[in-house]
Amino acid sequence: MGLPGITGEIRTVENGKPTAYILPYSTVFLTPDKVNTSQDGSVATRFNFKAPVFLKNGVSFAITLIPSCNNPNYNAFVKMLGNPDLVSGKVIN
Repeated sequence: MGLPGITGEIRTVENGKPTAYILPYSTVFLTPDKVNTSQDGSVATRFNFKAPVFLKNGVSFAITLIPSCNNPNYNAFVKMLGNPDLVSGKVIN
Protein backbone atom coordinates (compact mmCIF):
# COMPACT_ATOMS: atom_id res chain seq x y z
CA MET A 1 0.00 0.00 0.00
CA GLY A 2 1.35 3.44 -0.95
CA LEU A 3 1.45 6.64 1.04
CA PRO A 4 -1.79 8.52 1.65
CA GLY A 5 -2.09 12.08 0.36
CA ILE A 6 -0.57 15.22 1.81
CA THR A 7 -1.83 18.76 2.40
CA GLY A 8 0.34 21.84 1.94
CA GLU A 9 -0.65 25.13 3.59
CA ILE A 10 0.75 28.59 4.27
CA ARG A 11 0.26 29.75 7.87
CA THR A 12 1.26 32.81 9.81
CA VAL A 13 4.06 32.46 12.38
CA GLU A 14 4.19 33.72 15.96
CA ASN A 15 7.15 33.26 18.28
CA GLY A 16 8.87 31.15 15.61
CA LYS A 17 6.03 28.61 15.29
CA PRO A 18 3.18 28.21 12.79
CA THR A 19 -0.20 29.42 14.07
CA ALA A 20 -3.60 27.87 13.42
CA TYR A 21 -4.37 30.67 10.91
CA ILE A 22 -4.21 29.37 7.32
CA LEU A 23 -4.02 32.03 4.61
CA PRO A 24 -6.96 32.16 2.17
CA TYR A 25 -6.44 30.06 -0.99
CA SER A 26 -3.26 28.52 0.41
CA THR A 27 -4.45 24.97 1.11
CA VAL A 28 -3.59 22.35 -1.52
CA PHE A 29 -4.19 18.60 -1.19
CA LEU A 30 -2.13 16.20 -3.29
CA THR A 31 -3.02 12.58 -3.90
CA PRO A 32 -0.12 10.10 -3.67
CA ASP A 33 0.26 9.96 -7.46
CA LYS A 34 1.08 13.71 -7.45
CA VAL A 35 3.87 13.38 -4.85
CA ASN A 36 7.32 13.03 -6.42
CA THR A 37 10.02 11.27 -4.43
CA SER A 38 13.81 10.95 -4.44
CA GLN A 39 16.53 9.86 -2.03
CA ASP A 40 18.39 13.19 -2.17
CA GLY A 41 15.83 15.96 -2.65
CA SER A 42 16.59 16.28 -6.37
CA VAL A 43 12.94 15.87 -7.43
CA ALA A 44 10.37 18.55 -6.55
CA THR A 45 6.70 18.16 -5.73
CA ARG A 46 4.65 21.19 -6.76
CA PHE A 47 1.75 22.57 -4.75
CA ASN A 48 -0.21 24.83 -7.13
CA PHE A 49 -2.61 27.30 -5.54
CA LYS A 50 -6.02 27.97 -7.13
CA ALA A 51 -5.54 31.73 -6.77
CA PRO A 52 -2.76 34.13 -5.76
CA VAL A 53 -1.98 34.07 -2.04
CA PHE A 54 -1.42 37.50 -0.49
CA LEU A 55 1.61 37.64 1.82
CA LYS A 56 1.68 40.80 3.93
CA ASN A 57 5.01 42.58 4.28
CA GLY A 58 6.56 42.34 7.75
CA VAL A 59 4.71 39.12 8.65
CA SER A 60 6.44 35.74 8.92
CA PHE A 61 4.92 32.72 7.22
CA ALA A 62 5.43 28.95 7.37
CA ILE A 63 4.89 26.34 4.70
CA THR A 64 3.27 23.42 6.50
CA LEU A 65 3.04 19.87 5.16
CA ILE A 66 0.45 17.63 6.79
CA PRO A 67 0.25 13.98 5.71
CA SER A 68 -3.16 12.31 5.73
CA CYS A 69 -3.78 10.20 8.83
CA ASN A 70 -0.58 11.70 10.33
CA ASN A 71 1.38 9.15 8.29
CA PRO A 72 4.96 9.13 9.65
CA ASN A 73 6.44 7.87 6.37
CA TYR A 74 6.67 11.29 4.70
CA ASN A 75 9.99 13.16 4.74
CA ALA A 76 10.66 16.58 3.24
CA PHE A 77 13.92 18.09 2.04
CA VAL A 78 14.18 21.77 2.95
CA LYS A 79 16.45 24.37 1.40
CA MET A 80 17.61 27.10 3.78
CA LEU A 81 19.38 30.36 3.03
CA GLY A 82 23.09 30.22 3.82
CA ASN A 83 23.22 26.41 3.69
CA PRO A 84 24.54 24.28 0.82
CA ASP A 85 22.09 22.70 -1.60
CA LEU A 86 22.03 18.90 -1.14
CA VAL A 87 22.28 18.22 -4.87
CA SER A 88 24.63 20.92 -6.22
CA GLY A 89 26.56 21.68 -3.01
CA LYS A 90 26.30 25.42 -3.74
CA VAL A 91 25.38 27.78 -0.92
CA ILE A 92 21.85 29.17 -1.25
CA ASN A 93 21.77 32.98 -1.24
